[in-house]
Amino acid sequence: MKVNITTRHLNDRNRSKRLREYAQKKIPRIERYMHTNHDPTEIKLIFEAEKRNNIAEIIVHDGDFQTTASVVDEDHFAAIDKVVDRIIKQLKRNWEKRTSSKRKHLKANSLKTASVKSKEKTEKITVEQLPLKPMSVEEANLQLKISPLKFIAFRNSENGEMNVIYRNKDSELKLIVA
Repeated sequence: MKVNITTRHLNDRNRSKRLREYAQKKIPRIERYMHTNHDPTEIKLIFEAEKRNNIAEIIVHDGDFQTTASVVDEDHFAAIDKVVDRIIKQLKRNWEKRTSSKRKHLKANSLKTASVKSKEKTEKITVEQLPLKPMSVEEANLQLKISPLKFIAFRNSENGEMNVIYRNKDSELKLIVA
């Protein structure tokens, strides 16, 4: 992650240095709410002094998402705190928007009904679409124990292959490797 801190119209080098150090302490709070691992990820902090007003501005580039927040205050340190709170609020809102739209999409596609025609009658097949998350065989075994399903399909985190784990009639644990 790239961090740029710019100060404008600050004549006192000591004050400029203290502002930079204070801003560096606040950056981890912002990074917690940046949920994508895209390149280029960048945070720009701009501190500016105009007469009695002190301006703090943050620009966050997180992959294809960009957000900006700006605060005017009499104290630069208070302005930094306020602008960090604002940018965190925007990042949270964006994250919630992205996850809720994904959940809606998954909910709509999770259960589909298909009909299969045979000579005797039409049967309905319910298709459940489960997310394939990588896990170890031990984790899959634990999931199988707590799940009402008779088998668990998963992507093996050790080798990246598709696996199925189930218990047979004799309660023996079986693993199918594809």
